[in-house]
Amino acid sequence: MEGEFSISDSKRGMMKMGEKSRLEDQALLKTDCLTFHEFICIDGGLWACSNRFGAYFRINPVSGNTSFEGWGKYCEKIGYSILVVGVYNNNLIIISRFGDYVELFNLADRRTKKCRLIFSESLRQDEYHFLVDGRYLILVSVKNRETFVFDIEEIISRDETSPLKKLIHKFDIITKPVIIDKSLIYLQEDKAVMEIVDLENWSRRYYCIKDRNVGIVDLLIAKEKVFLLYRDGDVVVHKKSTGEVLEYYKNREQGCAYKKIYMVMGQLWIFPSTNGNIFIIDLKKKSADIYKNYPTDFRYLFSELHPKYAAFVEDDRFIYVGQRSANYMLIIDKLLGTERWISVKLPK
Repeated sequence: MEGEFSISDSKRGMMKMGEKSRLEDQALLKTDCLTFHEFICIDGGLWACSNRFGAYFRINPVSGNTSFEGWGKYCEKIGYSILVVGVYNNNLIIISRFGDYVELFNLADRRTKKCRLIFSESLRQDEYHFLVDGRYLILVSVKNRETFVFDIEEIISRDETSPLKKLIHKFDIITKPVIIDKSLIYLQEDKAVMEIVDLENWSRRYYCIKDRNVGIVDLLIAKEKVFLLYRDGDVVVHKKSTGEVLEYYKNREQGCAYKKIYMVMGQLWIFPSTNGNIFIIDLKKKSADIYKNYPTDFRYLFSELHPKYAAFVEDDRFIYVGQRSANYMLIIDKLLGTERWISVKLPK
């Protein structure tokens, strides 16, 4: 079953308004935004590292207020971009974008511990995707087709540690992998294939998508269906047990790249990469619309190098979507199917 969707002319005005808003107040955004790439959710609060300040912040998702919680002890001094990538036994796991060091920030006593990660010196200046699953810290090389798996217990107890496991891949890993049902799934932007690694026994298998020349950037599983999002915005729905194609939604919009997909109350929320707008596919109506309910004073700092929407995290009730530099954050209620924007305020 195939469905093609396009955005009606009446909706295109929102694209023009979005383009205008991104060009205004750029100097203000450079000084009045935290500027972060990722955050995590702990007990209803959001934690992030600000690249501008080299510090840890907690964001209240109800009020938008932020509080300063601590300084990066190592990464901040050498000017690396730093990320909060997970939590383990009441410790925030903070890492530099180049993967040299890990900082553990204890949420109880506010103390910071540093641990050096030991792996090939030739990889020191590569960038990495970071994931945390249980006691594993996983570093996926962007350029060198390698994955390094570290034991977080060793990171806590030592000043330096080596990988517990190293994986070599057949393809470049451009898109951040995802973890679903104890499997680490690698998505290929330039090939229609997925590599799936079992995190319990480290076995590997490959899942190939036929008749596609543009790769997968994200996926979600809803009951017996697998929804694959492609870089060009197409969505292909497969039967989980057999791989049979059930539905195919062809995106007729040109010139935009996409990166993230969520399912909320029978609707697919599709988020763009460096340009473009959010759009929503109604699976029952087989229709799509550009999202248009932005705050009237919504602004974001445009960049050709960084994603427009950089931070995605969810808990049992909400999906939190943050932009790298913006004055608002989007929160989607998965239970009610509603959304709201909160103004993120710098700490006083």
